[in-house]
Amino acid sequence: MKPLHLQLQAFGSFPGLEEIDFESLAPRGLFVVSGDTGSGKTTIFDAMCWALYGEMPLKEAAGARSHHAAPTTETFVKLTFECEGELYIVTRNPKQLRAPKVGDKSVLEKFVLDQAKATLVRVIKGTTEPLATTAIGASKRCVELVGLSAEQFQRVILLPQGEFSKFLLASSTEREGLLGQLFGGSVFDRIVEELKQGAAALRTELGSADSEIAAQLTNARTHVQRVYEQLGLEIPENLADTDRGAVAELRAGTSAPLDVLRGEVARLTKAAEELVVAHQTALAEASRFEQAADQRTRLAELNEAEGSVATSLAEAEASAAARPVVSAADALDQANSRLAAASADREEQVGLITEAFAGLGVEVDGSSATAISDLLRSHQAQHESNRLALGALGLARADLATAETHRVQLAESVTSHRSEVATVSVRLTEIDAALPAVRERAVDRDSLQAHIDTASERVTARTNLDRLLVDLTTAVSKEAEAVTTYDTALAGFVATQAPRLAEELTDGAPCPVCGSVDHPAPATVSGGEPTTFDQVEKAGVAKDAATTAAKSIHNKVTESRAGLGEEADLPIDTLEVQAADLRALLVETNAAHLQLAALENDQTANTHRCHELEKLLAGLDAAVTGAQSIVEQRRADLADAETTAAGLDEEQVALTGTALDRILVATNGLENRFTAVTSASGAVTNADTVRSTALTASEFDTVDDAHAALLPAEEEHARRGTAEQHAKELAEVRGSLKTLEDQGVPAERPDVGVAEAAARAAVVARDARTAIHTTARNAHADASTALDAHDALLGASGDLRVRHEDAERAWRVCNKGGALNMSLTRWVLGRELDRVTAAANIHLGRMTGHLYSLRRSEEITDGRRGFGLDLEALDASTGRPRSTRSLSGGEQFQASLALALGLADVVSHGGSASGKRFEALFVDEGFGSLDPASLDEAINALHQLHATGRMVGAITHVEEMKKQLHVGIEVTRLPDGGGSTLVVHP
Repeated sequence: MKPLHLQLQAFGSFPGLEEIDFESLAPRGLFVVSGDTGSGKTTIFDAMCWALYGEMPLKEAAGARSHHAAPTTETFVKLTFECEGELYIVTRNPKQLRAPKVGDKSVLEKFVLDQAKATLVRVIKGTTEPLATTAIGASKRCVELVGLSAEQFQRVILLPQGEFSKFLLASSTEREGLLGQLFGGSVFDRIVEELKQGAAALRTELGSADSEIAAQLTNARTHVQRVYEQLGLEIPENLADTDRGAVAELRAGTSAPLDVLRGEVARLTKAAEELVVAHQTALAEASRFEQAADQRTRLAELNEAEGSVATSLAEAEASAAARPVVSAADALDQANSRLAAASADREEQVGLITEAFAGLGVEVDGSSATAISDLLRSHQAQHESNRLALGALGLARADLATAETHRVQLAESVTSHRSEVATVSVRLTEIDAALPAVRERAVDRDSLQAHIDTASERVTARTNLDRLLVDLTTAVSKEAEAVTTYDTALAGFVATQAPRLAEELTDGAPCPVCGSVDHPAPATVSGGEPTTFDQVEKAGVAKDAATTAAKSIHNKVTESRAGLGEEADLPIDTLEVQAADLRALLVETNAAHLQLAALENDQTANTHRCHELEKLLAGLDAAVTGAQSIVEQRRADLADAETTAAGLDEEQVALTGTALDRILVATNGLENRFTAVTSASGAVTNADTVRSTALTASEFDTVDDAHAALLPAEEEHARRGTAEQHAKELAEVRGSLKTLEDQGVPAERPDVGVAEAAARAAVVARDARTAIHTTARNAHADASTALDAHDALLGASGDLRVRHEDAERAWRVCNKGGALNMSLTRWVLGRELDRVTAAANIHLGRMTGHLYSLRRSEEITDGRRGFGLDLEALDASTGRPRSTRSLSGGEQFQASLALALGLADVVSHGGSASGKRFEALFVDEGFGSLDPASLDEAINALHQLHATGRMVGAITHVEEMKKQLHVGIEVTRLPDGGGSTLVVHP
């Protein structure tokens, strides 16, 4: 988030309209907001916070309206700011009572009540897009855009007077709340909850699997019990409590009884099958006895009907002999009828044709179809000649019109192409004029890219240098701590040397120091255990390691500075601007190359088009001449066509054509009609010959005798069928009777009921035992299936059990009181606090000459040691930590400012949960409590903060700061004492 422009009117200390252009201050980056105490310096930043959120740090929003403002002046604040490359404007008015202005509807009232309102818009290419139109809506959207609440905003961007020390002195719980808001602590609470739910889900899934495993074992017990019941065996009393192995043994114990039962079923099945066969044999013999009796009765009936069947067949054969004679006589009668009809049809069509030709004044010879066809073709030929002459005349006229139109189109095309030649020539002239300037801008891209790569490497090297400087500060601090630890250990060792020697004295033995055998007052240790040489040696090793580490980092810093040269002291943003300028130049160069290619392609295309047009115009000129010749030819053709069609009447020609078409239709099938008459006459002659021949060949004297013997065809067919059926049935009955006698027909019918009863009893006995065996066998197999399913489910649940144990372990580790001895959220926030203190210690080290540094303090929870969210200050002079509340006022200010700056460093460079960047920081007062040296260090810290690319504003009345830093905003009281005004100094 980056503020760009601020307007405020009738707000706080300012009764009029005031404007601050932060963009004009951006080039300086670090500036002072100066003014007398109480003049309204802080009001500027109250207005900024109030515009975004509708609330102000440490103040009531209801007091936003200036009591110095004129009664009719409207109170408002308008802030223009940038977020993630996009421009926004928020405007806010408080709820306010004011005197009415001219034009108000309520101008007659004493006061007007304006409700609180706000609008938020996004600026896109000079136009605005509304995002919120209510006070609540604007506040909510600003929180989303900025990524901070009002309270977070005042801790990260606005550091209010006397407030930024609260974070230093806050309790662990208070600090956890703020860190959770800034770094998204709720995310990790949700992760722990999801771990808990995941473990619960796996626990439920595992319970379901165990239930299914138990169910399969229960199924196996049930099936084994059913086997025992079917076999009539005694069921074990403890069957319900047996384990998987016992159930399998019980199932195996039923195999032998099942085999015995299977043998019994086999014996009963064989006996039943034999009795069923005996029953079926009795049924077959009884059936043959009954069938033989029926066949003998039917044979007697057929023999008796044989005489009448023979007489009926003779009459049918006489009818068949008469049928050809009768059919020939009928055919002769039909041929005579067809001849009469064909002759009448032919005469009718010839009459129609004769009448049609009479309309044209032509006589017709109707004796043959050929004569009529020849006459029609003659008149059709003459008509076609006349029609073609008239058609040629119309075509000649159309061809002439087409030729003249084509000639005009060619002439117009010549004019159009000559105009295009002129246009292309003008474009070529323009391209020739533009090319030199574009070629001059299209510089060597490879060389420019090399410069860009060099600039990028410088930015990377400068960034690495800053990182090394931070590492160096940390290493120096650790070295000082290790030196202090070593000195303390060495002093302790020296101080306890005499007591250590005294412990080795023996009565009567000489002292190794003085040689006396008397030891009246040997030295003793006071204040704890003596320091051993091993402790001194261990502290010395740690000191040497810390010194080596610090020296190594110092060498890297020296090497990095040497590589950067003078650029080592340049701010990173200066190097980034240089690199950005080179990249922008490369973009312009690439654009010039693209423009040059486009112009050259355009030049080539237009030159080619110009040549094409010149060739085309040469061809068009020749085409115009040819078109004129064609027009003259078409005119001559028209004159010839008019001569050929002279004297012809189009209407009369059309009428003649219509009449000939009608005659042509009337002659359709005429030849067939003449042929039909000739054919019908021949058919009569043939039919008469056939009738005479048939009568001579028959046994009848006349056609009438044949008619008398003729039977209806159906009756004749029926009599033949009856005779054939009688003969067929007689043969079948005789054959069937012989087959039965060959198979054996008993003298008496066997008793089928006795055999059936015996077979049924045997089948019932077999089925009863078979059902018991089938049920027992299926239960035996089902028990095996259930045991297999139990084993398969148990094996498959192994992975589920491992995943459940892992999930339970993960939740226990991350849950409060688990392996971390704290919640996951608190552990993560502790790591974020480490980042904040690491950044803060860089500033604090510079301000205090590395005397103080901040770190998380150790705490004990439920008897376990660990690091929480409390802070303590490490004093390099003593090597011991101390409470932040024990620091002096100036020391607390330095530590609070460093911590606030460290917090701002981390959050404003993507350390917040929102991932937002904050490119401005304003510090309100607190510098008056510093001594000159500490003040210089604080100012240097502000310079270092500005070097990271942020705009920094310090609100102060300290004269020394105004001397060392540029006064960007100056607040002064109005001469009449009615509030203040301000001036911006870019």
